[in-house]
Amino acid sequence: QTRAVFAPGGDAWHPKNRKVKLSVTVKELGLSQYQFRRLREIVGKRYHAGRDELTITSERFEHREENRKDCLRTLLSIIEEAGKADALIEEARTSYVKERLKANPA
Repeated sequence: QTRAVFAPGGDAWHPKNRKVKLSVTVKELGLSQYQFRRLREIVGKRYHAGRDELTITSERFEHREENRKDCLRTLLSIIEEAGKADALIEEARTSYVKERLKANPA
């Protein structure tokens, strides 16, 4: 989504021209059930359940291209963090089974 705001006098520079908004349909990311839950925990209000859409915005940098890259970095970081969910679940299951075996030796 791209918007251009022109200041009076036709000047193309405007502070709102640097803002970038990235929207992603979460289903298309191919996450497991646990990864999806973790993603929702991480992003909070940036996830819209009705549209199954994650929205990331950036206006940290002066130039739009830098903010676009910042949005992509943020998205990749979120996906990477959500991807750890399966390993955490497996680790928790393994730990639980080990504790149960210690508590009830055969």
